[in-house]
Amino acid sequence: MKLRDVIVISVLSAGVSGCLDDQMKLPDSLSDSGQNSADIRKACSSFDGNEYLTVLKSHPCVSEPTTYQLTDDLYCCLKPPSCPVKYRKSANDGAGACTSAQQSAAAQDNMPVSEVLADGKLCCYDPTCSQMFGMDYQESGNDGNDACSMESMHAAQEYGKEGMLTLATGRKCCFQSAVVPPDGPNCESGWVTASDSEQSNCKTSFTESDLDAFNEMAQKEAAGEDPENEDEGDSSDIYYCKPGKLNGRMCRYVPKENQNSRVVYQNGQACTAAQMNPPENSLRIHVMDIGQGDSIWIQTPTGQNVLIDGGDGNAFNTQSGPIIRDYLVNHGFKLTDSFDAVFLTHPHSDHFGGFLNLFNSTIGIKNYIDPMELNTDEYVAKNYKTWITKMQGIVPSKSNIYMPAEAHFTVGGAFPVEFFGPEIQTEYLFSTKSIGKTSSANANSASIIFRITYKGYSMLFTGDAEEPQEKKAIETGKVKSNFLKVCHHGSSTSSSDAFLKAIWQTKREEANGEARGAFISSGRRTFSGTYIPDEKAVLPRLKQYLFDNQIFSTSAGDDWKHESQTYRDDNILIVIKGEGDYYACYAGTN
Repeated sequence: MKLRDVIVISVLSAGVSGCLDDQMKLPDSLSDSGQNSADIRKACSSFDGNEYLTVLKSHPCVSEPTTYQLTDDLYCCLKPPSCPVKYRKSANDGAGACTSAQQSAAAQDNMPVSEVLADGKLCCYDPTCSQMFGMDYQESGNDGNDACSMESMHAAQEYGKEGMLTLATGRKCCFQSAVVPPDGPNCESGWVTASDSEQSNCKTSFTESDLDAFNEMAQKEAAGEDPENEDEGDSSDIYYCKPGKLNGRMCRYVPKENQNSRVVYQNGQACTAAQMNPPENSLRIHVMDIGQGDSIWIQTPTGQNVLIDGGDGNAFNTQSGPIIRDYLVNHGFKLTDSFDAVFLTHPHSDHFGGFLNLFNSTIGIKNYIDPMELNTDEYVAKNYKTWITKMQGIVPSKSNIYMPAEAHFTVGGAFPVEFFGPEIQTEYLFSTKSIGKTSSANANSASIIFRITYKGYSMLFTGDAEEPQEKKAIETGKVKSNFLKVCHHGSSTSSSDAFLKAIWQTKREEANGEARGAFISSGRRTFSGTYIPDEKAVLPRLKQYLFDNQIFSTSAGDDWKHESQTYRDDNILIVIKGEGDYYACYAGTN
């Protein structure tokens, strides 16, 4: 069928304002058969100077009189007018008046009090903390009405900054930075900043022979001779500490076996200013730096938003919900928007915990995907059932809850088009609802594994899958990909050589410039005495297939940091453009 046979049909009659007229028809160049989806998408912008965008027929704007049908599934919607920078809609979604605080702020900053949008909505001058004071400052809790935390004030003191600044509207701006303090790292080589819990068990009196014995213990663990159940204990439970360079901070000794477990920045890996603003017709994958855990936001060329996992609530010293929310807002996501799909790869708190405070706002969820039964009797992490109860109050209907995932999707088959939109190819590969009913049950084994493809580039998402689940995915014959979200935060239980070989086929020297990349989401954490990503097992295996500048980690700049600071600064951006090229880079601090 030629495109002109399905082209733009007005949703309402031609007599309604905004309906299609002779000046708004598709360009002749798009009326021929054989036009690709990118050409079709561009047709919307041809209506009125890029004021239209392409949406699926499920979008609420389809019923608006200014909307035009493009194909059976695609429509052109008029972009809603938005407030300019440093302005926000007045109360009642722009129907109310500007407040006295907003009027005072405008007078103080010599700015117009308000702007009226084309739809009559009122925008009032009301800048954010980051707009006025830079990205090191964010509103305090309760939209800037709460006091700044003691943590924020202490951090500002260490960095020689103001702990709290106040906007002309009266909102409080609190210092929140992850930059290196002016006197350099807190701890010398071989030592890392001790967390509060570690400091409470610190051994501050020790000898060189004590450290030698500690190193020997770590060597045994690395060799598989784990003394965890023996009298001498486990190296992850022993903390030798000494004062650091920053007042009040203690430095904890790291066994030599684990001192170099990190990914470091390579030349050219930082995003340029242009790369930080990718075009809307691109696939944008944001691996958000939330500390220990996973949270990945995907923006599709046709306007879908997908969230994979939500980091932790607080188990690893971070509150990832606000961190994710800040990142979303700073990159154009509105707090009144909804995710077209939210995936929980498996029920571990460093993957769902942040959902509990992320979704305290007006953010919606159109479809929810989870490997477990809706009312599971399997063993799951604390607060998981709290989240599931909350989720059911957010998702519009039970038919939009895909639990368990294995009952709703066919191995090798596609997800519903409304998840990622019509231009992204998707393939579900694995998940399981059966993890066991005892406290030793391994929820990692439930992990959803799937692949997405755009413009010939594919990326594999893996949750915390371990080697047995990797084998299941290999059996589908569909794991070959350009890009990999590395399993299980770079732990040695995953990223088997067989799995990596199935993904990339050839070693790095034989790749002939093939697009490749591995993306690791983790905090600066030690598990059983080993930091992740694991440098002794996982990184060498990755480096058989990838060069150093093709490996990215959200812990890249965290080797010296306190665990409560290992977030926000190593965000990763992967962009596949509509023109068919791609880039990956560190997007800096959110």
